[in-house]
Amino acid sequence: MKIAVTYENGNIFQHFGHTGQFKVYEVEDGKIVSSQVMGSEGKNVGKKVRAHYRGTFNDGTQFDSSYDRGEPLEFVCGAGMMIRGFDQAVANMEVGQVLDVHLMPAEAYGEADPDQIFSVNIKDLPGAESVEAGQQVYLQNAYGQPIPVLVAAKDETTITFDANHPMAGKELNFRIELVEVQED
Repeated sequence: MKIAVTYENGNIFQHFGHTGQFKVYEVEDGKIVSSQVMGSEGKNVGKKVRAHYRGTFNDGTQFDSSYDRGEPLEFVCGAGMMIRGFDQAVANMEVGQVLDVHLMPAEAYGEADPDQIFSVNIKDLPGAESVEAGQQVYLQNAYGQPIPVLVAAKDETTITFDANHPMAGKELNFRIELVEVQED
């Protein structure tokens, strides 16, 4: 998990001068494992923006749309709240501009990680008898936090889970319309 330190209003808290740079932390098991100073490229970086978007796969199938919800997406540009390619696209957009972008997996949700696929004996997981392959279920980590996983396969004795993001390994297309940039 990556987080950026912000005030409640979305303004960057850990800010380095007037460069628009900020620090993004990678957190595992509640502990900071690394940090990275994010660059300041783009006039919208570090600002709260609102954007409409429509996301599609390469075959044209729509997977998400803020237009369908009737509300633009609000986020701090460049703060790691969005997938990298989406953030980079918005960084230099003008209000009212519409931009089509094609993102490779590395710019989106990354490649699927084979280490995120694991099997468990059904007898060791109470309630697993009733789940079916293709179903999304929630497991708990050591801290009791829910983790969404896909039931990838199931036989008489074993159930296999896939904890990768559902869009890991996929190329994504976005039509982005920048609706608003909140100036400091």
